Formats: sequence, C-alpha cells, structure tokens
Amino acid sequence: MTKEMKLALGVAAGVAILFCSSFAFFFTRVEKRKDTSFLANSKSGVALPPSSLVDLNGEPLKDDNLRSGRVMLVFLSPGCGACHKEIEFLKTVVSKRDDLRYYGVASLGNARPDMEAEKQSPFKVYNDQGSRLAIGLGITKIPVKVFVEDGLIKKVWGGASSSDETQLAFVQWLDELQ
Repeated sequence: MTKEMKLALGVAAGVAILFCSSFAFFFTRVEKRKDTSFLANSKSGVALPPSSLVDLNGEPLKDDNLRSGRVMLVFLSPGCGACHKEIEFLKTVVSKRDDLRYYGVASLGNARPDMEAEKQSPFKVYNDQGSRLAIGLGITKIPVKVFVEDGLIKKVWGGASSSDETQLAFVQWLDELQ
C-alpha cells in the first residue's frame, strides 16, 4: 500500500468517524429538545393538580367546581392573538352542551385577569395565582384546552382552533361526548 493510499484511507476513516460522532451528538440534542411537558405526555385519567384560581374581584373558584362534573379549562392570556382567535371560535360552541362548564384560566403570576379578556370571553376568566395550575400541568404554550371530568383529565388540545379542520374536529368531539 502506498503512502498516498494510507493517507487517503486515514482521511476517509477520520471523516467517517467525524460524521458518525456529529450525527450521534445531533441526535441526542434533538431527543433532549423534544417536548416532555404534560401536554406531550398526557394520558387520560390523570388527576387535575392543585390550583388557586381567583376572579377579577379576588373571589376564589371553589375546588369542587373544577373537580365535579364536566369542565373545560381554557388557558389563555390577554394580548395573545391565538388566544383571541380561540375565544372567538369558542363563542360559537360554548352553548352546545349545558352539561359542560367552561372556565378561562389566565396564568399571569399574581396579576389579575384583564378586564377586556373577561368582556370578550363567553365564559368567566380566572387568574391562575402563581401559575400553579399551569405549572402543575406543564403548560408552556397557550392557548390550551383541558377537558376534565370529575377531577380527572380526559383530553387536552394545544394551540388555537383556527383552521376549519381543527374546529370541525372539536365540534364533532363535543357532539359525540357522552
């Protein structure tokens, strides 16, 4: 084997090792970045975590209201364009089921919910004090809808229902809810 062939073989081996190690490094970085929040890993039947929700007047939402019957929690924030679109869509479906209570949840630390958000919403908006409920659920993006039945989380939707397809899927789910 000539000196040039040995050099070429060594360079080829080095490039192959560099490629493989770069691929392995990239793959582990991507795996670490995958969403590991509650929403990505939510399973039906998980208990709703503790919460501390208060309305514009500072009145707390009783825990029984969240843990009995059917409840749809809509996580949103004032000034959020996607949340505004979600509220507009929900205005058309809130009255479809009288056995389902809707509550808006604004995770703003200890601030009060925005009065404008309350006026625009077809349901009462509560402040998630200290973002306790959002943190307990692992919610990092809004809007999010969480369907709870008798204190157990049954279904979660992330993102605004802005497309006709997403809106239709939600309305069909709502119509089929037993």
